[in-house]
Amino acid sequence: MKKITFLLLLISLFSCKDGKQKYEYNDGTEKNQSSSNIIKEINIGGIDKWELRGVKLIDIDSTYLNNKIFKMKVVDHEESYAFAAINNIKLAYTGGRYRISMIVKPSKENENYGIRIQEVYPSRFDAVFDLDNEVVRGTYQKGDFIEKNKIEVEPIDNGWYKCMIDTYIYASYFRLVFGPTNVPKDQTKSWESELLNNSNREILILPNSIRIEELEH
Repeated sequence: MKKITFLLLLISLFSCKDGKQKYEYNDGTEKNQSSSNIIKEINIGGIDKWELRGVKLIDIDSTYLNNKIFKMKVVDHEESYAFAAINNIKLAYTGGRYRISMIVKPSKENENYGIRIQEVYPSRFDAVFDLDNEVVRGTYQKGDFIEKNKIEVEPIDNGWYKCMIDTYIYASYFRLVFGPTNVPKDQTKSWESELLNNSNREILILPNSIRIEELEH
């Protein structure tokens, strides 16, 4: 009996070592949000529907996880802001719980990535992910249309990361804004500002990895 218990303990220890680590940021209002079942996935269309401001999507003729890889690169420094956006994402009802996720890979020039959930401006929630250190670099919220936020950075492999925001959204629609950034931590609310960033900003992204999922409460 003692031998069996010892073997089980060894197996458990090695399993923990081999498992991938995940960084989580929680505002303290709710635990274990990501364990809920998915009710449905929100249709957001393809990259032809994206709004591009100051950035360009470049097909690098390569794939990862059977998805095409694109480089998002800041190319127009005359623009005040640089980002990609998916506009008018319609939700089933206000107060629903949603998980927003996407898979990206930092470049040598840029390790940080910003995501914004925006209602009617200036109401918004911003999160900046430090991919190199696998942490949430900063968050900012204006307005009370979302609550109980949980933010995660999950390393996959080969330098790729999954960025996730799990939250309750009290709106019938929102705008999803995202892109590379290098702003200081205290400027999280303006992560897309060209004035606050340096010029060399780019990141690899899997457009087909972007998911907006309605979750059980």
